[in-house]
Amino acid sequence: MAIEVTERPIDEARVVSTFNTKIVEAGIEDYLFVYTHAQPGEDARDVARIYFSQGHEINFVQVQEWIINNLGTIGAKCRTMFTQQLLTLLDTPQVPAKIKMAWNDSLKCIVVTKKK
Repeated sequence: MAIEVTERPIDEARVVSTFNTKIVEAGIEDYLFVYTHAQPGEDARDVARIYFSQGHEINFVQVQEWIINNLGTIGAKCRTMFTQQLLTLLDTPQVPAKIKMAWNDSLKCIVVTKKK
């Protein structure tokens, strides 16, 4: 399985290009486009259906939904492991400050503090 996380639009040309340059060449059986904002066009879904009928799995999922579903189904122990690993990664100097700030901003949106 190969997973591609992308912010770029996914259209028919993109799926065909990915199929020819990645899926076929590497013998990938299951390819997942994880997109951030713009949903794949219907033309992209149509060509993915054609490849499916030929035995190739090409699917699309929105990143936020994918993360929520994964974290919601892996169980408390795995969520704890995920959180610990993520925090460890965020604590490394290789992670840009912009990502760390985005993480903190996201947490602020989740955590609601009420003033008395």
